[in-house]
Amino acid sequence: MKRHGTVTVRNQASTFDSSCQDLVFSAQSKKIISSLDRDFFQSLILKACCSTPLTVVGSLVNSDAIRQLETHLTELDIVMLPMQNVWVSEVGHMDSLAQAKKILQGIVES
Repeated sequence: MKRHGTVTVRNQASTFDSSCQDLVFSAQSKKIISSLDRDFFQSLILKACCSTPLTVVGSLVNSDAIRQLETHLTELDIVMLPMQNVWVSEVGHMDSLAQAKKILQGIVES
């Protein structure tokens, strides 16, 4: 990620195709993404889609960042859909047991 800055991944396959075989990668740095990097990103996406639930921490994208994203996507001939965009700052595996205990403790204390 340090080499490329922002990496955009576009799925050109069907929404229901979870194989991640038809992904298109582009980088903000204009450097070519190596096949090793491409394989790494693809494996991350596949693992995220097929593994245990994840906890994702993020925040809404501000208007300046949205304009930059629109510019970047326009350069890639990608139409930006009208939806909320989120910057993801942290991703981790969810500990279901710990989450359940936390919820139950909150219920008992209230």
